[in-house]
This record gives sequence, C-alpha cells and structure tokens, in this order.
Amino acid sequence: MVIHSIQIQLCQCAWHTLHRAPWSISKVEISAALDGATALALSSSKRPKRLPFTLDLLIQIRSQLDLASPLDVTIFACITMTFWSMAQLGEFTVLVLKCYSPLKYILCSHMQEETDCNGL
Repeated sequence: MVIHSIQIQLCQCAWHTLHRAPWSISKVEISAALDGATALALSSSKRPKRLPFTLDLLIQIRSQLDLASPLDVTIFACITMTFWSMAQLGEFTVLVLKCYSPLKYILCSHMQEETDCNGL
C-alpha cells in the first residue's frame, strides 16, 4: 500500500508540475483518500500482487519482435504506450474483436498534436 500511494502521489505531482498547477493536497488528505478507497473497494477488484513490468522486460520483449512485421510493430507500440503512460493494458486493448467499438476505443484518426499555453 505504501508503494502504491507513493506512485499515485508521484503521478499527481508530475501532472501538476507539468501543467504548472499548484499542488496543495496534504499527505494526511492523500492518506485518508487512499485508505477510504481501499476500505470501499470490492473484493472482486482486488488482485494478488504481480511482479512489476520493468524497462528491462520491455527491452527483452522488443528483442523477440520483428519490427518489419506490422503485427509485431502493433504489439510493441501497445506495450510501449501502456508502459510509458503508466496505464493498464486493458485501457489500450480490446478483449475480443467483436466487442470493438470506434466510439469507445482510440483510432489512429483520433491522434492529434497540440501545444498548451506553456509551449508543452
């Protein structure tokens, strides 16, 4: 729980730093929110701890892929985006193809490049 709360704090602080927004939440408030969320979480949403997905593992996977293959490029793009965005794999994948909906999932045509008022 301690490592998870540190990860959440780092992500939130990083977002605020990136967007030059003040970070005004105390450690006590964060702890209370995390403890409350843990207490209210359904048992079905709790899973056993798994080994972390590391950069070394990403490099090992890359070494087994053929980036001349469209399938392998797609796989590597998916796991790379998932890794660097600190997302869950299910946020970037569809369980079965018949469940795919362009209204729910990202398409290449949805991609765009923008710059904020800070030039970022």
